[in-house]
Amino acid sequence: MTVTARALERGGAVVAVGLWAISLALPAVAFVGGPVLRGSEMLLRGWEVLDAGVYAWLANPLFLVAAVLCWTDARRIAVSVGSLALVLAVTSFGAAAALEGAGTTVPDFTFASGFYVWLAGYLVLPPSCAARLFLVDPLRAPP
Repeated sequence: MTVTARALERGGAVVAVGLWAISLALPAVAFVGGPVLRGSEMLLRGWEVLDAGVYAWLANPLFLVAAVLCWTDARRIAVSVGSLALVLAVTSFGAAAALEGAGTTVPDFTFASGFYVWLAGYLVLPPSCAARLFLVDPLRAPP
């Protein structure tokens, strides 16, 4: 059985969205001496820090748009949007500094497993969407 580029692309998109969805149920951020927030709580509350210069939350809607674009064969746009989502997701590592720069007191925290599963979804999506851009499907002409 031959694995086609389309199967790689769609399978990768499913894996990426699956990782994103699983991350919602896992602990995402643990505050020292305080609560542990799950991914779903971060999704619901993350937009609140946009005005403080933390734009990582915007990666979520862009990720979902990229996944839909990938599934519907808008590969080049999906790769671009997914890559932008990845860049925004990576800015999470600078969230504490951005909040402190905006004058917000930030308790010490560490990223938990859910954060890294969430980030893994962002790492998987763009190359998955690009599979048919770089691989030739033997059953059809190259894109």
